Amino acid sequence: MASKAWLGAVLQTVREGSAVAVQTLLADLRAEGHIIPAAEAGMIDDVERDADSEIDAEIELGDEDDARLEAWDEATGTPEVAASVRGNDSIESDTSLVVAAGYQIIVDGDVCRLHLPVWAGFESRTELGQRILDELENRFVVLERIARWLSEARKQFLVSADPWHLGCDAFKELRSGLVSVSPQSFLEMTGIGKLAKPEAFSRYTRDCFLVWPDATAPLAVLFDTRARQAWVGNVIKQLADAQGRTLSAADLDQLRGVTKPRTKSQKQDLQLASVDSLSFSEVLIRAASIANVGLSEVLVQYGKRIIIRTNE
Repeated sequence: MASKAWLGAVLQTVREGSAVAVQTLLADLRAEGHIIPAAEAGMIDDVERDADSEIDAEIELGDEDDARLEAWDEATGTPEVAASVRGNDSIESDTSLVVAAGYQIIVDGDVCRLHLPVWAGFESRTELGQRILDELENRFVVLERIARWLSEARKQFLVSADPWHLGCDAFKELRSGLVSVSPQSFLEMTGIGKLAKPEAFSRYTRDCFLVWPDATAPLAVLFDTRARQAWVGNVIKQLADAQGRTLSAADLDQLRGVTKPRTKSQKQDLQLASVDSLSFSEVLIRAASIANVGLSEVLVQYGKRIIIRTNE
């Protein structure tokens, strides 16, 4: 019988380990008879059905393999897609990333998909095997849901690999109280929180990469400092657009002097007030506070994007 410590270590590997680490674990579980490749399981099932052939003679047996497991058995390959346009703020290719050892979300134009490893198609033969495969399946489902959300809600980011486009709905999100560049808010707004709590989500997304034809980035890029700064920058631009204001460099210089509330009661009042009741500068302070970035840093990083109107 497996000890709690051993089981805990195994589950930790499934939840946060790289693809290579999980593959090694599954090989060990297979050797111990806890799991079996789906293809072999199908052959065993065929033998068992042949033993009862007299009963099932008139039944047409189709492929009983789980469709999800079949998807895991798809051959690997590099998608044939056109190179995306890269701007100055785009994610740069980092050849030091050990992408091959991690899980990959492959970007193809304005959509993306989780690449499910060839080796992941297993069926359980013991209770322990089932528990491990259930945990692995949950991790894959979470990563697939992230890919689906990106394909539906962040198409321009997928095309450009530019963090600026992660804030395309920033002002709308600010008014709703949910922030897509904050992991906890992201879980709530996407419904993924029903599958994984914040701690599990953090583990599931480790060693997972977004892969473009000419760039790679860890999945954490969706929530890092640049993403959060871009989100606040978009709040500024989108709020100005909504109010019909054209911001100049001088306007941004003035915004750099905006200070945060000093007293606890002032901070609470700012957070509890409706966005529509706040002044322009108060909205920006609130946005920067929620995103946990400095407003001056946002203006330095994305000031030109806020001022210059482009066809984005």
